[in-house]
Amino acid sequence: MPQIQLNHIDKDINISNYRTISELIPTIKDLYLKKDEFISKIIFDQKVITFKENKDFLEQKIDNNSNINIIYSKRSSIVQESLDFIPQHLDKILNNINKCCLSINKQKFHNAKIILANIIENIDLTIQLIGQLHKALSINNDIKQANGFSIKELEIHLLSIVKGINIANKNHDNIMLTDLLEYELKDNLTQWKIQAIPFIKNINSL
Repeated sequence: MPQIQLNHIDKDINISNYRTISELIPTIKDLYLKKDEFISKIIFDQKVITFKENKDFLEQKIDNNSNINIIYSKRSSIVQESLDFIPQHLDKILNNINKCCLSINKQKFHNAKIILANIIENIDLTIQLIGQLHKALSINNDIKQANGFSIKELEIHLLSIVKGINIANKNHDNIMLTDLLEYELKDNLTQWKIQAIPFIKNINSL
């Protein structure tokens, strides 16, 4: 019989009617979670899913040997975890931007391509996390920050930069690519780090 835990505590739950994780989750939410509680992590046979939605993971089959641990938290706790994670995450992206530009300048284009793919992937994750914060908190996107930009404008600008990076990369325009990375993207992510995220943190503490 599959073993299931909620926050590391064994539960006697008959899950024989559920074939996959995605089929099980709605029942867990309905029967065991309060309105202000959300699933923050699922550990399935020692494999973890967090933050990113992974459809392949959620569609894995549950069998008699499955071990499932569903971790849930209160809304404010999940938000705080994201707010603590994002600045460190942005630092890693900023560091990779420097590495990517250096590789381009040294004409190490294969290495630059690998780093750029990592940058784009992690920006996608950042956008997803920001979207989660929007759902969890009531944020006025139009309030101007100290830098003169609103959160909405920062989001729109970030998406525009990513679009430009993809076009420059596709066209092998290394000059435009370097400019977008070194100036536009670095500036935008820095504004998220020093202005927008502290602003959102302040909302979460109210």
